[in-house]
Amino acid sequence: MDISNKQKLIVLTHKYGSENDLYVEIPQTIREELDWKEGDTLIWEIKGDNSIVIRKELSVSEYKEQAIREHIEDQDFDSYYDWIYQSCFES
Repeated sequence: MDISNKQKLIVLTHKYGSENDLYVEIPQTIREELDWKEGDTLIWEIKGDNSIVIRKELSVSEYKEQAIREHIEDQDFDSYYDWIYQSCFES
């Protein structure tokens, strides 16, 4: 899922048992799209406008994979290959 395309989702809170504890059920289609599974740790951030941002806490290997992917996406390989070509063939 492209998380840069932020979407708002309104969910209902549910009461659990006789206590006043509330819980939020995230629809299965959204959990599947985000690749969230039972047992994943979710980080909840409450923003200044009282909106809540939820994201999955990454394991070390998931974090490394994401960092590598972002690094590769940020690279300008065309200019690098142009520099290699110029260095090798135009000297």
